[in-house]
Amino acid sequence: TLLVHPDAPRLYGIGGACAFPLGLGSIAAVLEKQHDVNVIDIGGERLNDDSLRERTSKIKPEIVGITSHTLTFQRAIEIAEIVKQIDKKILVVIGGAHSNALPTYPLKYDCFDISVYGEGERTAVELWDRIEGGESYQDVKGIAFRGKDGIVVNPKRELIENLDGLPFPARHLFPMDKYDGESSLSLRPVYSISTSRGCPFSCAFCSNNVVFGRKYRFRNPENIVDEVKLLISRYKAKGIYFREDLFTVNKQRVIGICDEIKKRDLRFKWECESRVNTINEEMLRAMKQAGCELIWFGVESGSQRILDYLNKRITLQQVREAYNLCQKIGIKAGASFMIGIPGETVDEIQATIDLAE
Repeated sequence: TLLVHPDAPRLYGIGGACAFPLGLGSIAAVLEKQHDVNVIDIGGERLNDDSLRERTSKIKPEIVGITSHTLTFQRAIEIAEIVKQIDKKILVVIGGAHSNALPTYPLKYDCFDISVYGEGERTAVELWDRIEGGESYQDVKGIAFRGKDGIVVNPKRELIENLDGLPFPARHLFPMDKYDGESSLSLRPVYSISTSRGCPFSCAFCSNNVVFGRKYRFRNPENIVDEVKLLISRYKAKGIYFREDLFTVNKQRVIGICDEIKKRDLRFKWECESRVNTINEEMLRAMKQAGCELIWFGVESGSQRILDYLNKRITLQQVREAYNLCQKIGIKAGASFMIGIPGETVDEIQATIDLAE
């Protein structure tokens, strides 16, 4: 097996940085238990097409899995075409956020044989086992493929309830020294961890529910801090980015993670993402004591009308209260904003700028 992480066009990751691909790392971890897995991170390793062709030819894969979000989908097509030029018999599987949103879309291109959607770990294991055993994969849940009468989309696979049962991402297969991260923490290296999946909210612009659903599922504090300790001891992490949309949805879980960090006397800085209506002073104090330095909030707009239109379910007053509370506790608060929402006026854009200032 060869798993490929594409480079973004004219960019190496977000803001010029390159972050560890958590999703592909998790797929690699479940597959390597039964299969010979190789990984090429084109962005991380700054590879050109000739290097990709040479490396792939040397590995001689039977199956190539490519992950892709919308920004990198065109690049995924180019990679798949290179693979097929090497050997048309190689089975090319595409997954990632773009396939989740549009499972049949990649199959418009002959270079892709199977499109995986939904959470990919169990689907990948079953799909790879079927293929290796020479069995039909046409009833595997969570895939789309070309059938005799056109494209077939199988039922979506059930969500994984026990996230603690998943192995940690197979970071040993990746060029860990190449990841400078997408972190705003001042120290390096900073590595990413995902501790939960799903979001109970339904903001109109967000793709989280497409991939992970609305049911919030989370890992236990001991399991999370085991992974943190691994990153500190093996990869010399100085910082951790809890890279998920909503780290703070469950107060007791957050406090439990903080308590576990302090119990093990782990010293590192960390950041996370949150909503302004899911924090309180008790939680923030526990986070500060456990090393939290920065929280990112999705503020999005300075117009209440736009917030309501986006089904954001927050108020401008809650925004101000959250930032005042972070300032009081001594945690930096970052914000994301959007302009260009359909129907947004110039005055509403100016209100967003004013709020940011």
